[in-house]
Amino acid sequence: MPLYFVDIDNGEQWIWDDEGSRCDDLAPARREMMRTLLQLARDASPDRGQFDLVGRIRDAAGRTLCEATLSLNSTPAL
Repeated sequence: MPLYFVDIDNGEQWIWDDEGSRCDDLAPARREMMRTLLQLARDASPDRGQFDLVGRIRDAAGRTLCEATLSLNSTPAL
């Protein structure tokens, strides 16, 4: 089974996956990346304003296989 690494940019720093996960194919790694991005968005401070969360899946050779961006914009109502 291939080894996939899911790295996340939380808007302040990159969080590198040093362990990776063995999956039959890319689909389970993509689901995990999306779950992580959504969880980070749920946990974000509403005072943070606009920011992007970025997830990147790479293989054991370091090649990027997939990337996703979740953009959030929290502005006060006028």
